[in-house]
Amino acid sequence: MYYLRLYWEFIKISLKTMVEYRAETLAMGIAQIFGYLANFIVVAVMVSKFQTMGGWNAYEIMLLYAFNLLSYALSSMFLYRTCNNLAGQIRTGELDSVITKPTNPLAYLCTSGFVTGYWAHIILSVCLMCFCFIKLGVVFTVSKTVLLILVILGGALIQGALNLITTVPAFWFVKSNAIREIPWTARSFIEYPITIYHKAVQFLLTFVVPYAFISFFPLQYFLGKNDFSFFHPAFQFLTPAVGIVLFFLAYRFWLCGLKHYNSSGS
Repeated sequence: MYYLRLYWEFIKISLKTMVEYRAETLAMGIAQIFGYLANFIVVAVMVSKFQTMGGWNAYEIMLLYAFNLLSYALSSMFLYRTCNNLAGQIRTGELDSVITKPTNPLAYLCTSGFVTGYWAHIILSVCLMCFCFIKLGVVFTVSKTVLLILVILGGALIQGALNLITTVPAFWFVKSNAIREIPWTARSFIEYPITIYHKAVQFLLTFVVPYAFISFFPLQYFLGKNDFSFFHPAFQFLTPAVGIVLFFLAYRFWLCGLKHYNSSGS
């Protein structure tokens, strides 16, 4: 409990900073909202032009985008600075001051580097999800609502795990920018139904870089679709489990990298 309170204190510091600089926070958030909203509009216009894409209409594809954005925002609040700054901390030896503290290094980095700026992503994606579900006539029961929350959290764990996995090689290579680009590239594929891609790409997005579990598979359940390609229908319920297992593996990989860390001595 002591450590949980300590980590919460770090998060509160970030939240207080956001409140202190309200004008900057609001301006940045509005800019981000308009930026992502423009992307949503482009997707909607493009799909409306062709009526459907791979059997998915405009509202359904906007949901794919919204699920992706929301899970990304939730994971990045904790992991963006951790993953972005790790290589620099290794080069300068700044990581020494982290691993010598009497606390979990990863938890310390995630909470001390908590990013409040993703509030705009969260508000926009939640509003668009509600709008699309209403337009599609989706009715939520208690069980559906609980599953939706678990899916979003599972998706956030998947996003965070893949970002962490592609960051850890910095312990060996220091400069690993090319590897860090993998999650960003893969994320763009799940803005559309994965069934529009070649089966080899579908396989990669399911079993190698399992981003398909963030939005494509769970939305089959919420939308009552049956667009599984060559995958088993049970995949629509596996997002929370995939998220937990993948993040556990990412954490084990992080510990492995940390064992190989050699201080720069600076």
